[in-house]
Amino acid sequence: GPNETVVVKHFPNSFRESRLLEELKKAGIERLAVCGAMSHMCIDATTRAAADLGFDCVVAHDACATTNVEFDGREVPAAEVHAAFMSALGFAYAKVVPTTDAPLLSIFRTITNTVAVAWPSPSTDWTLQQNTNSVRSVTEWIGTSRSS
Repeated sequence: GPNETVVVKHFPNSFRESRLLEELKKAGIERLAVCGAMSHMCIDATTRAAADLGFDCVVAHDACATTNVEFDGREVPAAEVHAAFMSALGFAYAKVVPTTDAPLLSIFRTITNTVAVAWPSPSTDWTLQQNTNSVRSVTEWIGTSRSS
């Protein structure tokens, strides 16, 4: 909407060289819900940074997307990449929950790494390719939480 604060980012860590921390502190926000793309880049970097900065974080795992990656000559499927990063974030940095966990999600204010929830590209093997309903539910939840 016209009164929303938009923070432009240029790095996977949304806090790096941006106004995000300043804007969150100015708004008195202490808890963040994170979703978007890509699980192994922006979601991971931003969630870890937010936790290190003292924010309570929740990641809506079924509203995050990633793609196949390659390491040491081996292709790693997107679903395995996503699971590995969600597991690591859940170990020490965030509560990792599905979008259906409304009671937990409702206590958190929301940021997304791409200003709007990232939609999967039809030409890429995203983990959310078949799960756009979760992205829609988070989009609706964001709209509801912003108005409350």
